[in-house]
Amino acid sequence: MKAVRVLIRVFLYGIFVFCLLTYTFMQGSEYDWMGPDYVIEDNSNDRGPIRFLAVAIALFTQFLIYVSCSRKEAAMTVVLLAVVVGVYW
Repeated sequence: MKAVRVLIRVFLYGIFVFCLLTYTFMQGSEYDWMGPDYVIEDNSNDRGPIRFLAVAIALFTQFLIYVSCSRKEAAMTVVLLAVVVGVYW
């Protein structure tokens, strides 16, 4: 029984970290590496929905962490999500 709780915890934290990394990697424009001289205006903006989906999944996973883990761990995930969204908004 304890092994199952540990596996669930690892799985939830894995999903949460993956969503945060996806959110941070999808920040900015895909043409940022070209430099400021060649700014290409891309109207499709495929990164916006992906970033929104990553935050939505992170919030849902955060709720599951709140339900299945300790309150201290849940509070840490709230702070981590707030920092990441605040820095990369």
